[in-house]
Amino acid sequence: MSLSIIIPTYKNVDFLPELIRSIEMNDYSEEYEVLVGIDSCYDTLNYVYENQFLPNFKFFFFSENNGPYVIKNTLCEISKFEKILFFDSDDVMMPGMLSEIDTNLDIYTVIKPKYINFTDINGVRNYVKEN
Repeated sequence: MSLSIIIPTYKNVDFLPELIRSIEMNDYSEEYEVLVGIDSCYDTLNYVYENQFLPNFKFFFFSENNGPYVIKNTLCEISKFEKILFFDSDDVMMPGMLSEIDTNLDIYTVIKPKYINFTDINGVRNYVKEN
């Protein structure tokens, strides 16, 4: 009942604080690790150096721009757990997502999480209903 979260990132520094906060605030009681692959972006590398993170967040800098698939495959090889969640660096996790993913990975081989679009208007987040 443990999970490895793999996040490739390239020039998404503006989105990282909210993403990281959404992972930290998730109500998941099991052990998990977050492996963030920085795809040759020094702005992101500087952000990591300038901030503090929980010990289960690990950052890996790729000196050449390889793209997200190389980063995902590389980080899969060193991930600690068999259950793996790929997540994008410009997304935010909804509360309870990690528990839901973990539980469903006991039943299904692969899970594709649903996303919800939103807009921010004057500091208020509005979720967009879609089919």
